[in-house]
Amino acid sequence: MITRIYFAMSLTLLLWGGFKSSIAAPALTTAPLPTFQGLLGRQWHWINNKWTDNDKPYLQVRSQISPLWRAKRMNRKELKRLKQLSLQRPADNVARFRWAYYTYCFLLLQSNRDSVSGEIGDVSQAFSANPTPNSYQYGRLRFLIACSPGGSAGFPYGNGLYLKQLGERLLRRDTKDERVKTYQIDNLMTGQPQDERKSLRYAQDLVKANPKDASAYITLGWVCQYTYVGRRSKDGRQQAINAYQKALALNKTPGKWRDSALSNIRRLQKI
Repeated sequence: MITRIYFAMSLTLLLWGGFKSSIAAPALTTAPLPTFQGLLGRQWHWINNKWTDNDKPYLQVRSQISPLWRAKRMNRKELKRLKQLSLQRPADNVARFRWAYYTYCFLLLQSNRDSVSGEIGDVSQAFSANPTPNSYQYGRLRFLIACSPGGSAGFPYGNGLYLKQLGERLLRRDTKDERVKTYQIDNLMTGQPQDERKSLRYAQDLVKANPKDASAYITLGWVCQYTYVGRRSKDGRQQAINAYQKALALNKTPGKWRDSALSNIRRLQKI
């Protein structure tokens, strides 16, 4: 749960830091930018895949790797081995999925998730360089990778718009997918009232589903805080404070996440 708290607290850095974008900016280039239609066709066409392929091979991979994640028995040596196997067989979608899923689960175990951003970037580029099968499980994993630190490496343009679109489609398929919902909360922080209302609803869903999980309250606190800062809502300010205080009460483990929550409470109380 602590690693989930670190993830949730990293979202609060978007506030009080100038609202910096969580999506990396494209590198400068002298080449002309692609047209919108050309960009969509080359980089994001897969978000509209029909998801008609058999997901059984990908579900089997998940069933093999997930127990290792729960037992925290994952290491970089195995990650590198799976990467090498996938690169040796670029046409093997299952091998690529196995490498990608192992890398993503390995990321979830890290307290400093930026330490795996290079590996996530490699997976993202491999996804981008190969055709995406018409698989829901494969498309979902591409979404999770793209939303992770380093995940924008394979998508240098227009991340936010397309990730938001894909996230909504994934949640229509599975309304209880908490992993997708957590990332989608960030994708919906667009400054548009309708998006922010949906983001708040998703954060409240996480709290309802996990009433004793401090990370869910941290996420709710961040969303309410963002709403207050952007719209000067007194209710948003108090809701943010209440959510942070609930998280602190649920988990008393010391760490940066706790210091950040306390700091946010103090700032909100002074406004």
